[in-house]
Amino acid sequence: MRVAIFTDNDFAKVNGVTTTLAAVLQYAPPDMQLRIYTAADEDIDTPGYFALSPPAFRSRSTVR
Repeated sequence: MRVAIFTDNDFAKVNGVTTTLAAVLQYAPPDMQLRIYTAADEDIDTPGYFALSPPAFRSRSTVR
């Protein structure tokens, strides 16, 4: 089963939400394909985590 989790917490900070999400990724049953989607300071694409930096996070020199 594929499960998408959308959050406004990226893994750059440590709090209850990110700790819980990390535990969900680590301890989910093997038949579950989990992926967390969020915005972050930089783009990250791993099997369990996908983060994109929105234009407001990018430096002004890279935004067109």
